[in-house]
Amino acid sequence: LFASLIFINTGIRGQAISNVCLLTGYWLLMALMPVPGWGHGILDEHGNFSEFVDTLLLNGHTWKGTRTYDPEGIISTIPAIATVLFGIMCGHLLRSRQGAAEKTAWLFVAANFLLLAGQIMNYWLPINKKLWTSTYAVFMAGMAMNIFAICYWLVDVKGFKTWAKPFAIYGMNAITVFVLTGLLGRILNLVPAGAANGRPLVLTTWLARHLKAAFECLAGPLATPKNSSLLYALMYVALMYGVAWTMYRRKWFVRF
Repeated sequence: LFASLIFINTGIRGQAISNVCLLTGYWLLMALMPVPGWGHGILDEHGNFSEFVDTLLLNGHTWKGTRTYDPEGIISTIPAIATVLFGIMCGHLLRSRQGAAEKTAWLFVAANFLLLAGQIMNYWLPINKKLWTSTYAVFMAGMAMNIFAICYWLVDVKGFKTWAKPFAIYGMNAITVFVLTGLLGRILNLVPAGAANGRPLVLTTWLARHLKAAFECLAGPLATPKNSSLLYALMYVALMYGVAWTMYRRKWFVRF
């Protein structure tokens, strides 16, 4: 919402200035605003200004990992707006009259400048995804822009499109798959599937345990808890790809 308002009402210069102001403003808030009982400048899990505001305004509705602050909370939304603006600036470059080679070169230059800037800024403000710090926004924008530049050069400039077809199939119904993934995950956590050690099991746990047991039979020493979790995740991704592929074949494209 806020990024779109900035885009609609300002030009490229105004968007760049807004980006700098957002990143700097978040930094100043986290560094200088005092938290009752803690002081200021704290960036630990507890005692930071973002946690204080989220607890005050979103009490009971925050991230389940902490119950206090949220990566999508009030203060952390400020640098998240900047993340969107980085994408808008990238879009301006793609729509410019420069040639494809020049666009690719500038994408790489901007990307690596952001990576360097993020690393330098990290000395004063740590790169932290859970707080969505300004340094995280800058560094990850650089990371994303590098990957995008590679894809742009391979797919749009060189015409190597076959390898990207699975990603395109996912992308044509990306929001549908995203929503379905969350919905299915919640349903699996609600469906009862027996009991173990006197405690009720939900379908997610039942599936994970049986998958782990089958994996141990087939893979032996490779069936570590991390690898079992990875296999479960890959099977989930494959299931969602099956949905996306079916929708693609039937030309079902859900638009929002």
